Amino acid sequence: AIEAYRRAYERTPWNDRLKRALAVTYTERAQRVRDEGSLPKAERDLREAVSLFPEDPNFQRNLAVILLEGAQAAPAEASAAQWLDEARRLDPNLPVPEQMVNLPLERRLNMAFELLERNQLEAGIGELEVILREHPDNTEAIRLIAQAKLNLADGFARRNNLTEAGRLFDEVVSLYARLEPCDGTRCTSEELRTAHYNRCVLFINAREDDRARSALEDARAHGFRFTDLEQALKL
Repeated sequence: AIEAYRRAYERTPWNDRLKRALAVTYTERAQRVRDEGSLPKAERDLREAVSLFPEDPNFQRNLAVILLEGAQAAPAEASAAQWLDEARRLDPNLPVPEQMVNLPLERRLNMAFELLERNQLEAGIGELEVILREHPDNTEAIRLIAQAKLNLADGFARRNNLTEAGRLFDEVVSLYARLEPCDGTRCTSEELRTAHYNRCVLFINAREDDRARSALEDARAHGFRFTDLEQALKL
């Protein structure tokens, strides 16, 4: 898609719609390769998007988030400082720390929380995934990422992207399983119940009866009984 848009845009450089489509597609590929663990490739694609729309705050913010992640993984303090400076210039509102080297975990969690509060779910989730790679047993990070992915899954479900929503709901339930028992200390019973209920509803709406039954059985194993959904499946 990038090659097709690029060739078409080169032929008609005045076509703003093609230009926007090319930049958006660069951003989409950047997200995919970032999820696969390749920050340099994601950075290159986002720089291409910013070069097309250098004043667009959304493209700038996406690049700033990637630079922030790169600074966290930078082996040299000088490189980290350079990326942090650029991230601040691109998005002055992004909670960028003064120094990334030996950044306390609490501050990183606060930064992720601020991103989620600003409804920048994917950026916040990305920051939390980095934290969890380094601190896999941190219950606060697990809970925050479970809550964020639940919200993201609900959004995909509303847009009728049931495949992506189903994948996310499965991840959410698995994350909460790492926090149980949800007795109010590590997570609450209500948020666990919501995760299981929304997951079951999604599979019923997608007419994936086998997955819906399996999800209902999983919910019962965790102490939840959804009689309305059982009736919908005629169980």
